[in-house]
Amino acid sequence: MVFRILCTILVLASFSFSYDSKWMAVGALHNWYSEVGCEVEIGRTGYGSDQQDGLRYPAQDEFQDSQVYKGLWIGSTNYFDPLVELTYPHKVVSIGPRGPIDPTAIIPVEFQMQGRFPTPQVIVDGVAAGLPENSYSGPVVITPDLSVERMLINTVHTSMGVSMTRKIQAFSHPQHDNYMIYDYVFKNTGIIDSEGTINPQTLTDLMFFWLYKYAVNREGGPYGSGEYWLPLNATWGTNTMNEVIGENPDSEDPFRAFYSWHGLHSLSAEGHNNIGGPYYGTEGDGHLSARQLVGGVTLHADTAPGNADNDTFQPTTTQYLGSDEPFSNYQLNQYNTERMSAQYAAMSAGHPGLSHAESVGDGYANDWGVDPG
Repeated sequence: MVFRILCTILVLASFSFSYDSKWMAVGALHNWYSEVGCEVEIGRTGYGSDQQDGLRYPAQDEFQDSQVYKGLWIGSTNYFDPLVELTYPHKVVSIGPRGPIDPTAIIPVEFQMQGRFPTPQVIVDGVAAGLPENSYSGPVVITPDLSVERMLINTVHTSMGVSMTRKIQAFSHPQHDNYMIYDYVFKNTGIIDSEGTINPQTLTDLMFFWLYKYAVNREGGPYGSGEYWLPLNATWGTNTMNEVIGENPDSEDPFRAFYSWHGLHSLSAEGHNNIGGPYYGTEGDGHLSARQLVGGVTLHADTAPGNADNDTFQPTTTQYLGSDEPFSNYQLNQYNTERMSAQYAAMSAGHPGLSHAESVGDGYANDWGVDPG
């Protein structure tokens, strides 16, 4: 069984992690990626001060990070797990949104950066002025026939037998440097551990679920420029506004997309309108520090295994969740039946009557009833 999803991501306390990460940094949008298959909160450095880490745009400016975390859950029903000889009503393996990662559930296999040409070297008056070769991405395998400047290939196996290969592609062209294209292929290989053990099993009601938490952006917060003119909890996105369009394929929306921005905050200093994160105050110059919109567009999703027709009803769930729900936190026990059922319920919840942005309306996002963070 093979299932493919193609999408694009665009921009208009301390833990020890031992997993490799690489940066995609060829245009004005830079982001880091982890070999486990998704980018969990503070998963690159393990430092709380790097809570906003990634989705840097425009990356030539400092402190333009807007990403807090991503997560990927893979779930099925009535799954027989040979490792414990039990059948679970819901089986979910989780990559994030917070770490650490269960090494028996997520098994990295491949993590390779390919490039159409070597990293350009910048020399000014005979002195190297650019980034050192491979300082961001590690070794680059030169592949002249690539259609993009860089492509990161990442394959992982999971303990429920689903293997994932994702290809992240980016351009350096000035008209195409604020988005990256993600190509996901999921295959029921049956490989359930690092030894290559095969568990052939038909997976019922299989679902793939991505979680995103954004906080636009790092510059005006305590871990940014140092001036600190945005409220502290804007750092973890408490005032982030989230919108979804295109859930109904019969609508006139041009895309199936979600996007987020820096919303109104009730603690904005001196009662200023903080939309765009203006640098206000006696020392401020008024520039907008949080002007970005971040989000994703679904370009294609296979209708079914063996049917590559584009299913315009995907994604099937666009719910917003509180980031401190129990099932969103650290999970090292992949055999918690109650937790997995709660996760699967969230994965299959469908579309809300109102989007988060519609629910908040003209109010303060940070004071809204359920923390969307």
